[in-house]
Amino acid sequence: MRTNLSPIAQHLILILNECVTCMTAKQLRAKLPDADEMTFYKELQMLVSTEVFRRGLETKSGELAYWLTANVRPNGVADVPAKAWTERGEPTMADVAGIRTAGDHCVQPIRVSVENDNRRRVALPSAPGLLAAAEEHMRDRAAQYDKPEGERSMGTTVIAFNAITGRNLAEAEGWLLLQLLKDVRLFQRPGYHADSAEDCIAYAALKAEAKGRETAPAKEANHA
Repeated sequence: MRTNLSPIAQHLILILNECVTCMTAKQLRAKLPDADEMTFYKELQMLVSTEVFRRGLETKSGELAYWLTANVRPNGVADVPAKAWTERGEPTMADVAGIRTAGDHCVQPIRVSVENDNRRRVALPSAPGLLAAAEEHMRDRAAQYDKPEGERSMGTTVIAFNAITGRNLAEAEGWLLLQLLKDVRLFQRPGYHADSAEDCIAYAALKAEAKGRETAPAKEANHA
């Protein structure tokens, strides 16, 4: 079966296939030194969002770690969720031109060891780990939509919203709405939902940053 996963995504799957525990983003990045950094994080996020990878906190380092979660059939062939193949567009070969063998696995089944338990070193969430995860969320979305330093689309969104509705919503208030949305999702359903918790923290930071920008002109005027 041919897939439309990019070479980076294919390589990330193969790397974790050979790993007996889990790997941090830095460790995975070191395995693909020729890959474009923004594309690397975009593909890593795609594999998490399509449930090919899971992530949690590595107990020894306290860093965010990833492990392969494809279902394994008795013959050892991994059943990667179909939505992973349709999540993205065409393969981005140009992004990973330095990876010579990346395209060799397009038509091959992904084989994993049934005996591997990649989750045994994953810990419960901690405040430092959640902050690190939230930062990575911002990096992921920046790679997809905005700028390398972080997600920055809210300002434009608020301007469009105000033009349509006639309201005067500030950028910080836009981030507050997203933060509240994630809080509701976090507490509305049973269990712990890491993505909602991490997104909530990221949006809180972006809200504070936007609020700082909004109040800066007033402070400068007072000192004038």
